[in-house]
Amino acid sequence: MFDELEEMIQSEMERVGIHGLAIALVRGREIVWSQGYGYADIENKVPVTPATVFSVQSVTKSVVATALMQWYDRGRFKLDDPVNDHLGPIRLRSQWDDRTPVTIRHLLTHTSGIPGTRDVVRPTDVVRPTEDGTLPTLEDYVAAVAKTVRPPGEEIVYTDIAYAVIGYLVGRFAGQPYDVYLRDNVLEPLGMRSSAIAHAPHGTSVATGYFLSAIDGVHYPVLRSRLVSRPATPAGALLSTVDDLGRFLIAHLNGGVYQGHRLLKEETVADMQ
Repeated sequence: MFDELEEMIQSEMERVGIHGLAIALVRGREIVWSQGYGYADIENKVPVTPATVFSVQSVTKSVVATALMQWYDRGRFKLDDPVNDHLGPIRLRSQWDDRTPVTIRHLLTHTSGIPGTRDVVRPTDVVRPTEDGTLPTLEDYVAAVAKTVRPPGEEIVYTDIAYAVIGYLVGRFAGQPYDVYLRDNVLEPLGMRSSAIAHAPHGTSVATGYFLSAIDGVHYPVLRSRLVSRPATPAGALLSTVDDLGRFLIAHLNGGVYQGHRLLKEETVADMQ
């Protein structure tokens, strides 16, 4: 049934230079097919399977946005609330705040005016470890870099920083670290037991990331520290499997429900889509 699809996948992997991938197909309320191709670790010839844990990078944003919208469903905020109404001890700095304050909707839709991936970040904008080696917290990071460089609401500019702010908001609403809330209220209810922020669940290993050199055509491994962007983990530090992500997708394709568990209100899911 899937022979033609598998031929296409393997052909594209060879053409583009992908060393390993996993894929799942969702229909209705179930994963109808999932498969792995290539290697999770080239050097040790570890094959990719549907259970292989990957660093899924910016797919993290959709999962963290889901956690935030659970608080929307509970009435803790409105989408057009100014972000600074909910940040507590820190402030999102904006010269346009009096005229057009940055809202939570702006954060979610990459229209906040916060620096994006196309903007140059000066060394002084980056939070460094302290002299005793202590790593900065998410709050430290948000306090240091959450500022606008363009008027909110006028332009879509993809930004990791905005999603760090969203993760911080989740933690503020929950009264606990955002990743703990995410685990207990999104990942576990969906049966995403092979998924976690930054650290692989016990007993699992993470697929090695590689970059394909344009000079010699060789796949070179990427250090794990480059794949987990601390402390801005809400923007891209989720580790997950294709089957786990399939469960997350099923919930969003079925009005916020997975196997009888309601993750979000149906109208909230429709707004997100």
